[in-house]
Amino acid sequence: METSSKQHQAHCRMETSSKRHQAHCRMETSSKRHQAHCRMETSSKRHQAHCRMETSSKRHQAHCRMETLSKRHQAHCRMETSSKRHQAHCRMETSSKRHQAHCRVETLSKRHQAHCRMETSSKRHQAHCRMETSS
Repeated sequence: METSSKQHQAHCRMETSSKRHQAHCRMETSSKRHQAHCRMETSSKRHQAHCRMETSSKRHQAHCRMETLSKRHQAHCRMETSSKRHQAHCRMETSSKRHQAHCRVETLSKRHQAHCRMETSSKRHQAHCRMETSS
């Protein structure tokens, strides 16, 4: 999705290889150079979820960590800034073979929204990336 006013770009890519699942979500805005990267990698039983958000204006950083408990994986990432109230939420939940990854980036200044969803069931993989701007 691209807008001529502020050139917003949202790219979501998903690749599956035997048991290696990869989901990449990128959000870039030319106005203030906001970047949100969400990565999900699974290898046999090693799940990793990394969520990063960086802004060139005041250098905001959000890191998401994932903890594994038997087969229940949960990762929650929250980011809040008092200057322009940036919020980034990343959630990942896995149950047996159902993987779900939700990444949200919301800014109140220009109301940028990026939603990335990943759902896998047995062999059906779905990756949806949505971006909405209201100027």
